[in-house]
Amino acid sequence: MIELLNLALLMTAVGGVLWGVSKGALQFYQLPALSSALVLVFIVPSFNGSLMNGLPEDAIAKTILMTLLCLVALWKGYGLGLTGRVSIGRPGHTDRMLVVGVALSLISAASYAKLGQLTAGSAVGFFTTEGAYSQLMEGPLVLFKALASFGQIGLMLCLIAWLRGRSTPALLAVIGALVIPIAVAVLLGRRSETISLLLTIALTLFFERRMLVPRLALILAIPVILVIVLVAPEYRKHSQIGGDFSKAIDVDVAEQFSHFTSEGATEVRNGVYIIGATDREMVLQWGASYYNGVVRNFVPRFIVGADVKERKLDNFCSSSEGRRDSIILASATKPNFWRPKWSVIPPK
Repeated sequence: MIELLNLALLMTAVGGVLWGVSKGALQFYQLPALSSALVLVFIVPSFNGSLMNGLPEDAIAKTILMTLLCLVALWKGYGLGLTGRVSIGRPGHTDRMLVVGVALSLISAASYAKLGQLTAGSAVGFFTTEGAYSQLMEGPLVLFKALASFGQIGLMLCLIAWLRGRSTPALLAVIGALVIPIAVAVLLGRRSETISLLLTIALTLFFERRMLVPRLALILAIPVILVIVLVAPEYRKHSQIGGDFSKAIDVDVAEQFSHFTSEGATEVRNGVYIIGATDREMVLQWGASYYNGVVRNFVPRFIVGADVKERKLDNFCSSSEGRRDSIILASATKPNFWRPKWSVIPPK
């Protein structure tokens, strides 16, 4: 059964990539093709690694089935979306757009400086070994991290303003807005935020100038992207200010690839354990766990008060027994194997 499910997932992913390649440049960048490419190069090999590493086969089968259903649902949703497109006009007021973009970029920079002060006592402290990866993101840190995310919106607005006017102030604004996102990519090694930065630039260029990365270039870049994804967890152990950057650039790619093919990606293994443990133990409070996670991370105690925040939490999952949720339950499946989501330094 598990071999058939994995084959079905593989064929669906291959079909999505071939659909994108055969339909033209614009079609290749649609969500079904890109998602299929991600499944093909990252998720399918992870399932093979999970099998080789002795994970429970029933849990792997259920995880593959859920992945396959997600991919099919994505195709279905894409097809429905084609029937109800909304026309979005081209906004004007380029000068105002530049002002707002600069303002958002400054808010982002100030927020990162505040994060640095809160975590390591300096304006650049968030990018040091005592900053981002040594702290649990809660309380004021969550607020300023959310404000820091405005930077990519600011970058998009500044880039639009420059593409329309090609003025020197707009170009300087774009360069300034790029500084912190590049620092996040290089010093913190954050894969998700690096991808978000690249998508921000690519989508802005497409909607403003209809510029696309050539399909052949992207296909050739897929192995490079996979290598970056694989080495990022090891790279960011040493890449922050104060770390040994020579170790960061000397990461053994072959060793990381061997680890990936033999054990699979951490994200996939975590999913397998959680799905398997939930199914076996029938502890179905995962929705409550996610709800509580949202409350803990995004309801600021110093604004609403500790009592109000505590009342917002789900009682079962907030109790001493209910706190033994996804991480503890999944780790009970195989205690020496579970690794928490943060892959560099666990929070204090």
